[in-house]
Amino acid sequence: MDIQFNDFPYPIYLEHDHFSQLKERLSQMSGKKFLLTDQNVATLYQEQIDQLDQLASFSYHIVPPGEGSKSLACYQEVMNHMVEVGLTRSDCLIAFGGGVIGDLGGFLAATYLRGINFIQVPTTLLAMVDSAIGGKNGINFGAYKNQVGTFYHPAWVHIDSSYLNTLDIRQINNGLAEIIKYAILTDPALLEKINRDKSQLNYLNLIKRSLEIKHAYVANDLHDQGKRQYLNLGHTFAHAIESISNHQVNHGEAVAIGLLWMARASFKLGWARQSFVPLLEDLYQKQGLFQTYYCDSQDLMKAINHDKKKQDLTIHLIIPLEIGKCVRQAIPVHELGQWIEAGSRI
Repeated sequence: MDIQFNDFPYPIYLEHDHFSQLKERLSQMSGKKFLLTDQNVATLYQEQIDQLDQLASFSYHIVPPGEGSKSLACYQEVMNHMVEVGLTRSDCLIAFGGGVIGDLGGFLAATYLRGINFIQVPTTLLAMVDSAIGGKNGINFGAYKNQVGTFYHPAWVHIDSSYLNTLDIRQINNGLAEIIKYAILTDPALLEKINRDKSQLNYLNLIKRSLEIKHAYVANDLHDQGKRQYLNLGHTFAHAIESISNHQVNHGEAVAIGLLWMARASFKLGWARQSFVPLLEDLYQKQGLFQTYYCDSQDLMKAINHDKKKQDLTIHLIIPLEIGKCVRQAIPVHELGQWIEAGSRI
């Protein structure tokens, strides 16, 4: 499929078990190739990395797994390696991994020599349906998520669903949370496709439909000024939970919590239909997405105050009304407490 973001068109190759195609595409590119991955992915796919290492002018860098690598220190470490290799603007960086690698790799590509070619090869369901397209990248600053970053698009994206075979249930659920978000935003039929046993899910179709929905929200709002903000459904709570848990709750889990909290708050505060919350809870039960998370509301408020969506004394929340329908509403910051209270209590 081809993605068109105003003046930034690029192809997405959506395949299954086609590493040979990835190798062939990379071999046809001139210039140096610098692959960024983490230790987990390198261990799982060392044979593939070894094959890529046979390409001309290929090098790679391995960072520790997890959010800790989205740091200024790790950014500097990889940047030093890129300088040592002598990458130029005609060369490329390949992000081979999950969302952390995509975020870090995108930020490195955007800022090295003011921009070099960037290729996304996502290996997690979450990255495949979310962070691999859209152009957002970034690193964390202190405890706060994605405080430093840019908008920078890949030259192309290679999505191979066979990488999902190595994911555990926790990682699959992380991606399902984002797919459920897309369904709540705009597509009740997509929710029906998720509402079945995991062994019966058609992941290629789920990935394709998720990318189509994300593209519809992002195509004409690259810099998150309008329609794209709907993709933040559940993320105001989610990013705050990630921060105050010191990233012990990962992104997909936090999104699942944030979606359910927003659904409950929306109903209790008179926005959502009565049938909406039970429907979502039934789906969570079937897919094993329920998470019990306790936090101090003041800590949550402090983290939300660092949210990029906050403007002066208001913050824009995406409020779900029913499956397939949400609204964007500016909420005074001093009213956030009642949303937290209504959402976090059963």
